Amino acid sequence: MEMETIGSRLVQAREANGLTVADAGHRLHMRAMFVAAMERDDWATVGEPVYARGFLRNYARLLGLDADSLVADLDGRYRPTRPTSPDVSLRSPAARQSNSWYPWLMWPMSTIAALLVGLVVWNFFGIALHGHETRTVRPPATLSANPAIAPAPRAVAAAGTENVHRGIDLRLALTQESWLSVTVDGKRVIYNTLPAGTKRSFHGVHEILLRAGNAGGVTAVIDGRALGTLGSPGQVQERTFAVKTPLPDNRTHE
Repeated sequence: MEMETIGSRLVQAREANGLTVADAGHRLHMRAMFVAAMERDDWATVGEPVYARGFLRNYARLLGLDADSLVADLDGRYRPTRPTSPDVSLRSPAARQSNSWYPWLMWPMSTIAALLVGLVVWNFFGIALHGHETRTVRPPATLSANPAIAPAPRAVAAAGTENVHRGIDLRLALTQESWLSVTVDGKRVIYNTLPAGTKRSFHGVHEILLRAGNAGGVTAVIDGRALGTLGSPGQVQERTFAVKTPLPDNRTHE
């Protein structure tokens, strides 16, 4: 007799509760495609193991099933495979021939890189020294003698603050292992499972999108403001942090 799969148990429980796939997705605040993927045991589509555990645990609780038992069963069955690097011997002759030019290009590329670094350093120190001299020069007597013309100190300080504090800063610290997906200004910079003790910082010009597969193991600080733990263990959290907007409501998969 064929062993009953996790997906088949989910289907039976959902139908017994009189729910459709769309109904389950709506109650879980989850896309229906992920509900359907769990019911056909397509865990690779659901995501990383920590992410898949969170989805399965929430779905099992909704259907009245033993969540711990299903998650343990998932750990015993789901073994995601990682892509391996291609064998060098299988590369085409043209690709191997192009690699032979690499040592010859190293010296000119290194020289150009050194020149660029030197130019950046020279510009940096030149601008810093110039800025220091500008700050030490006193304003003309005609401006200091007329308070109506001289800029107000608070206005100058406010303008300086506006120029310095641009963008948004996010700091994450993991107290437990968690799957994370971080997208900064439309570019995904993290999509991986990270161990406890990991600390990462991110700076965005417009917005930062964060997904955590184990919200109870992730703490966040946004622009110096501590948000604390993002949720409870096993919860999946999605948050969007945007510049000059209030912190958005989190979308929690309960």
